[in-house]
Amino acid sequence: MKSFIFLLGLLLALLFLAGCQTPPPAGQGSLAWVEIDGRTGAEIRQATVEVFKENGYRLKTNSVLAATFEKPGGAVNNLAYGGWDSGVTIRVIIHVDVQNNGTHLLHCEAFMVRDVGDRSVEEAQPIHYRRGPYQELLNRVKTKLQSSS
Repeated sequence: MKSFIFLLGLLLALLFLAGCQTPPPAGQGSLAWVEIDGRTGAEIRQATVEVFKENGYRLKTNSVLAATFEKPGGAVNNLAYGGWDSGVTIRVIIHVDVQNNGTHLLHCEAFMVRDVGDRSVEEAQPIHYRRGPYQELLNRVKTKLQSSS
């Protein structure tokens, strides 16, 4: 019985480690990332704006350094992160960096923000889990750029 529990634990650990990915050095600390070849930073930023807008995000800021998108959190987000009197906003900060091999790294950080817009009490909690939805958005950017080649 002990060997069965050990093997089950080992299998679960291997499955967990197989699902983990480490971003390239430029993307350390990022929630999601994707590498894009053959496109300029401006093309990548434009495609990113289009994909995020198509998915309900509003462009808050946009510069060469980063783009910030926001959208209202859903009922589950509001229940988990919101207060009694306010909901939360999902904020995603996108970066486009050139890597040593000439490819671009599109990567993001995401936050649940309470009291958005009120600088005195605004509270942003980083999202460190649930990489999937953000990875899917970045994958869509890459697909959009590949299909328009």
